[in-house]
Amino acid sequence: MNVKKLICLGLAAALACQSMPAMAASLQETAEVSIQEKEIQTAASSAKSNEFYSFEIEGTVLVRCKDTGPSGTLRADHVDIPEGVTSIAGGAFEHCSYLGSVTIPEGVVSIEEDAFKGCYWLWDVTVPESVTSIGKNAFNKRLTVVCPEIILTVKKGSYAEHYANYEAHWPMHYYYEGNDELQHPMSEFEKENLWAKQPASLGSDGIGVYRCGLQNHVGDVIKEVVIYAPKTIKLAKESYVYNGKNHKPSVTVKDRKGNVLSPESDYTVSYPKAAKNVGSYTVTVNFKGKYEGSVNKTFSILPKNVSIARLQAKKKGFSVKWKKQTVQTAGYEVAYSTSAKFPKKNTKIATVKRNKTVSTNVSKCKAGKRYYVRIRAYQTVKGKKYVSGWSKAKSVVAKK
Repeated sequence: MNVKKLICLGLAAALACQSMPAMAASLQETAEVSIQEKEIQTAASSAKSNEFYSFEIEGTVLVRCKDTGPSGTLRADHVDIPEGVTSIAGGAFEHCSYLGSVTIPEGVVSIEEDAFKGCYWLWDVTVPESVTSIGKNAFNKRLTVVCPEIILTVKKGSYAEHYANYEAHWPMHYYYEGNDELQHPMSEFEKENLWAKQPASLGSDGIGVYRCGLQNHVGDVIKEVVIYAPKTIKLAKESYVYNGKNHKPSVTVKDRKGNVLSPESDYTVSYPKAAKNVGSYTVTVNFKGKYEGSVNKTFSILPKNVSIARLQAKKKGFSVKWKKQTVQTAGYEVAYSTSAKFPKKNTKIATVKRNKTVSTNVSKCKAGKRYYVRIRAYQTVKGKKYVSGWSKAKSVVAKK
């Protein structure tokens, strides 16, 4: 057992005899004891622990860990679950208040819901690779404690590691077997109880602090974590085609590590009162909670597309006709080129400045040459031109 775990067990043993009002003072006093003294205290307590408890086992299921002393409350700070047990039943260690550590042997397959419920000084649990099922609240200390510093010892790649990272209701920090480096997964509980010492902003990471205490009391800092800066803010769509309806594109925000921020807790979105007509519109993202600052994103509404109704060859030119489109349209642009790819250097545009006009003639073309033609609508708003997409191209050969 490494030194960090011994410290946790020493604290549990020291606090076991204290009344709740005196716990905070006792914690600080115990923390000043040397590491060597804590190791001795813990070893002595563990050596006597088997005098205080017995097991009720049905088949291979551990149903209850019982106190053998006169108090009626399990006083041991360490318990070794016996070999041959395959399952720890729900409530097996419920409200074993002084329990500080548990070693679960290889062969145990499941730890049921609420197995260690109310063990609010439980710090250290060794979980073997054989365990393949752990109830969500198996290690639920109690609702009023917001200091869920349970440390698991697991085998790398095991189900227990997966549980600690993704399924546990409380934060589950853990060691790998034979490794003294404490792993720090960020659980949903921690995310909800993370206080921003320094909020993150665009281009700048923040500092988050996870604290420990009872009920609404804020106690000592358990750890500091990085709050990664928001990096990408994207609208679901950056352009729409006019349809007479109001548009509100959804927003996705990710930090610089690619984690998606929550619109409930991390930011709000402000939309314009109306976004129906052709033009540009601004969406404002206001950060909150662990983040600060704001950013504006824009989207556009473009005119409806228009298509060519008829294309007819003429002497050294052609005529083109389209269906009239007057709503949110100021005019039309007709592009023509001798190349189907419409390269800029080989493409000309004829502008029709009235939206009620439905045809135009193009002249000065080379006789006998094939021309590709397409059309689009445009609208001008506050001096800026907004254009629709190009229509499907049609071709015609200019007459001689």
